[in-house]
Amino acid sequence: GYDLKLVCRELTRLVRDILIVSVDPERAGDGELLEGERDRLVALAGQFSREDLMRAFDVLAKAENDIRLAAHPRYHFEMALLRWMHLR
Repeated sequence: GYDLKLVCRELTRLVRDILIVSVDPERAGDGELLEGERDRLVALAGQFSREDLMRAFDVLAKAENDIRLAAHPRYHFEMALLRWMHLR
């Protein structure tokens, strides 16, 4: 019963936040995050290259659009997650 567009949008936002933190940790969430969330983003940023994060953002952004137009949104969401998992 989840809105897959919303799930995809939130994952995209998370990837964006991690990418921003990897570039400038002081901009974490631009003041929208609690201190513990900022620390988690900084830790996650250390686990991914910026290139991987940019590719993940592209996959998720495309998936959000595909989900919006799809007769079977779940399929597009699942395929996007698989593409994300196999990036490199």
